[in-house]
Amino acid sequence: MIEVAERRPGDAFRPDLEGLRGIAILAVLLFHAGIPGTDGGFVGVDIFFVLSGFLITWLLLKEESRSGTIDIARFYFRRSLRILPPAFFYLAVILFLTVAGVLAVGTRDLLYSALFIRNAYGVGGSPEVSHYWSLAVEEQFYLTWPFLLLVLRGRTRLLVTAALIVLLAVWRSWTSLHFGVTAAGAHALLFGCLLAQLRQTPSTSPYVLQGVLQSPGTFAASGAVILAVIFFRVPDGATAGWLQVWPVLATTLIVNYSIAGHQDPISRVLNLGPVEWIGRLSYSLYLWQELFCWSPVSNQYAASRWPLLVALSFACASLSYYLVELPALSAREKLEHRWHPASLPRLSPRLS
Repeated sequence: MIEVAERRPGDAFRPDLEGLRGIAILAVLLFHAGIPGTDGGFVGVDIFFVLSGFLITWLLLKEESRSGTIDIARFYFRRSLRILPPAFFYLAVILFLTVAGVLAVGTRDLLYSALFIRNAYGVGGSPEVSHYWSLAVEEQFYLTWPFLLLVLRGRTRLLVTAALIVLLAVWRSWTSLHFGVTAAGAHALLFGCLLAQLRQTPSTSPYVLQGVLQSPGTFAASGAVILAVIFFRVPDGATAGWLQVWPVLATTLIVNYSIAGHQDPISRVLNLGPVEWIGRLSYSLYLWQELFCWSPVSNQYAASRWPLLVALSFACASLSYYLVELPALSAREKLEHRWHPASLPRLSPRLS
């Protein structure tokens, strides 16, 4: 197990945020496994995006407040060793199974996935790698957002972020599917980015984010919205894009509530060891569940065999996590300490 940086009050990392990741990946997993009553489980991807936008922006702004700037090279070094090893390991296995004749994944699908441009044609193509559209959106976010933070300052950042959220809401509602998934992912990311900025803007944070927006009632209502979407699904049609904004907003409010350090029954559930462990496993689990629960592999089993599909997803994800993901994070910390012994305090390797 990698040593996690000390958790101080106000830091971006909280166990309940890790637990929220666990809830998100379970929603996706159950939806892809075809569990009745989880038709809206795809909202788990939006939860991931909100968390990612918040955490990345929070850490970058914290770095800027300590050093006066953002070390772009260090940021990309850390992200590459966080994202690439598990993603390429999964693709290597898919390539091997394709060459062996077990799967029939297209060359373009593999290439676009490896280059993180899979969102160029949405969620179609080979189902074994169709989920790489979301990784592509996230990587493209990493390539642009730190530079925007360097260029924009103060309230200009807030205004530009808010304007982009409005524009993407319109785009999300009116564009075709393969461009719509990019808008949807970027939209959720920006909600998290906006929250991180508001939390670190002293003149706005006490008024905008405290009070009713951080009350237990708001927290419970936000959780109810997410559960309603998971179990009842947003209907397809012209209004679907607008309606799907609500779980994104609800996730943002839950994150805002969680980082304040409240202790209540729901927070304690998110802090449970098994839920937090699933959250730690969430990236590898997101990669591997697609093979067993969403691809033609799952079609070989009756719907009643979904426990087997879920078990296989967890087994392969655990192998990936402990044999690929954790060693890569450990190597990252050692390399960074060797190259930058006097750099900023170490960030939490699981989240940064």
